[in-house]
Formats: sequence, C-alpha cells, structure tokens
Amino acid sequence: MTIRPKEMKNTLKILLVFHIISLLFVNIVAFKDFAEKETKRLNLLGKAFLSNFKINTIPLFIKNTIGLYSNMTGTNRGYEFFSPNVSNGSSKLIFISEKGKEIKVLKSIESKVKFLTATYYFNIHIFDEDMKNKLLASISSRIFTLNPQINEISVYIKISKYNKLNNSITKNYNISYEKILLSKIKRNEN
Repeated sequence: MTIRPKEMKNTLKILLVFHIISLLFVNIVAFKDFAEKETKRLNLLGKAFLSNFKINTIPLFIKNTIGLYSNMTGTNRGYEFFSPNVSNGSSKLIFISEKGKEIKVLKSIESKVKFLTATYYFNIHIFDEDMKNKLLASISSRIFTLNPQINEISVYIKISKYNKLNNSITKNYNISYEKILLSKIKRNEN
C-alpha cells in the first residue's frame, strides 16, 4: 500500500487542524480554571473576556480524547509547550520488597511507556492523597501478580536536585538526593 502525496497532504492538514484545536482547548480550559480560582489576579482584558465567554459542560469523551492527545504530544503544558522550562531536578518512584530488595518494574518497552504515563498522572496528583494511593495500589497490584513471594511493598520517591545548569559544561554536578517513603502497601489476600 502506497500513500499518494495528495492523501498525505490532506492527512497532515487534518492533523494540523486537530492539533491547533487541542492547543486552543487546553489553553481555554486552563484559563477558565485559573479564572474561577484567581479572579482577583485577572486584568481588565481577562475579566472582559470571561464575562463574554460562556463555556458549557464539555462532554467527558471529548475531554478524555483531547486530554490523551495533549498528554502524548506535550501540549497539555499550555505555554510551556512553546517555551519549556528546564527543571533542576527529577523524581523517580522506587519499589522495595519487605526484604529490602528493589523491585524492577520496567521489563519491556511497553512497560516503560505505561510507567511514564502513570508517573505523569502520579506527579499531577501527588498532593491528592486518595488519587495518589489509588495509583500506587494499581502499580503495586501488578507487582504482586508478577511476584507471588512478595507480601508488602514500600514505595519511595527519590528526588534528585542539581545545583546549576552552567556546571553541566564542566561536568561539576552537585547532585543532592532525597528518598521519601510514600506508602507501604500490603498484598490483599481476598
């Protein structure tokens, strides 16, 4: 099966239109959320825009479709998509068995992609105790299935902070690590 140039051109046009719509959607929803929480910080133009802008409830399947697409393309970060901020640190989830041995979660390319997505959602909900526990329990459930000898998992987050980016040229990194216990999850014997 060969794709003709005209078909490719039309496909790319449709993708571009969908991409622009998702960018607008993400930014309008973010602006609406910001405006609902921070009305005192809006300038006159923002207040005028919101008074004339009525957005009804958006169907969940549209939110989920555009949300998934914008997550995969990185456009869910609003303006940061065009001007990314380089972080001076990183975080990593670590799973430790009751015997103190680190459990390797990533065993295939597919599991790496799934874990990146789970980590993204985890980072969004890190301060939402209920959602954080649900995500950790879901990941741990899979670990228990693959490792029947494990009865308890301690989940840590390892936070790495780098001193300054200008030291990256000379490779003089000052990296500080902090390992924080997030949760202890026991096997459900039901």
